[in-house]
Amino acid sequence: MKVNIKLNAINYDEFVVNDADGNLVTGLVQGDFTVKLYNPSGSEVSGSIAVTITELGNGLYRTNFTPNALGTWTLLITNATHFPYGKTGNYSCINYLNDDIGVIVELIKQYNAGRWRIDTSTNKMYFYKDDNTTVIAVFDLKDASGNPSVTDVFERRRNT
Repeated sequence: MKVNIKLNAINYDEFVVNDADGNLVTGLVQGDFTVKLYNPSGSEVSGSIAVTITELGNGLYRTNFTPNALGTWTLLITNATHFPYGKTGNYSCINYLNDDIGVIVELIKQYNAGRWRIDTSTNKMYFYKDDNTTVIAVFDLKDASGNPSVTDVFERRRNT
């Protein structure tokens, strides 16, 4: 199963370590694991992109790394005693996660649901949240020559 992760952000995953009898193994440290990280082109990048492993407790460990390219990443973690053949994770690195998309949709909603106002004295257009009082953006209005205008608007440029 692929996990979606975000580009240029620290991404986390967890795994459990059990002994041969199925008991949880505690007390392992970074040096007890061998880590290989492969970027979307298939190159091993473990030497240039840090992968950190820490114990959360009760045999649960967390790994993290920061992907710098879009596409599928693969992480292989081995421990000579408990899983010599390794634990593998596949991660699909994308620009936006669901949480980000929700924020973007909310912003689009605010731009369209709230009031818009053109101030003819400043040649600016104001966008308000749906409460119609909170300014969320201000645009300078320009004519085709780049001069301030509200009568022959050719372009708007974000001011704030």
